[in-house]
Amino acid sequence: MDEVTEKDQKKAPEKKTTVSVMLPAIPISVHKKIMKWRLKRAAEIGKQLSSMDAYADFLKEQTRNLEV
Repeated sequence: MDEVTEKDQKKAPEKKTTVSVMLPAIPISVHKKIMKWRLKRAAEIGKQLSSMDAYADFLKEQTRNLEV
């Protein structure tokens, strides 16, 4: 019985942790739009993006037309 318990403990997934970053200058409405952008881009490129990568990607995409 001890072997079964040991194997079950080894197979148990590790708990995932998240880290939140406070961005007081960014309104929650903008943050929600970025999170929608993140889901859209993740579906397009086929992989998950972190929140910060989504912010950076969004800014690059939105400023692409502004470059002279």
